[in-house]
Amino acid sequence: MVFITTNELAHRNCSAPARDPRTFVPSNERGRTCPHHTAPLLNRTPNSPVPPVPVYPNISTPSRQIVSEEDICPRQFDHIVGMPFQPFLPEDTYLAKATPTRNSEELRIFKQHCLYLLQHCSDVHIDHLFMDLFKVTPHPIMFNGFLWKYQTTITNEGILEDYRLIDLEHPTESTCLSKQCTVFYSWEGNSYTVTLI
Repeated sequence: MVFITTNELAHRNCSAPARDPRTFVPSNERGRTCPHHTAPLLNRTPNSPVPPVPVYPNISTPSRQIVSEEDICPRQFDHIVGMPFQPFLPEDTYLAKATPTRNSEELRIFKQHCLYLLQHCSDVHIDHLFMDLFKVTPHPIMFNGFLWKYQTTITNEGILEDYRLIDLEHPTESTCLSKQCTVFYSWEGNSYTVTLI
């Protein structure tokens, strides 16, 4: 336990200059301390040299890099304009008004992930049951007219995604899933085939 006498406390308060909390400190001078090898400013003579001010890198200054056009892929800055990277992996639930679209990079990542899932099996089936929709909403009728990715099948021929339409049955007023379309991705190329059911 450390005890400080009132004389020590008074000496500490007198030796430290008073600080005004409203004083503006430029960002490049915040957190700086005087080097230990220089004399304090109060004890300097008028002819004493002023130590050079150290320069610290500023995190708000962008780094200057020369980038050639070959280094920038066309979709590199989509996250800036509101288009996030979304490969729509088969394990993820999908609920939207249209089937997912993938650019070439997203399609490549999607296919690589599916190949990883297929590596030890002859085929893989990933089901998204209608009951999973209750994780998103208290009642599925709120998504009437939306597509629900019902099943993804991965085989040696390619990837088949089955989409169902969330629909309202009029006589019973209950919600059902009706077959809407399938999307097939072949392992070769960057194209896919949509089949309406």
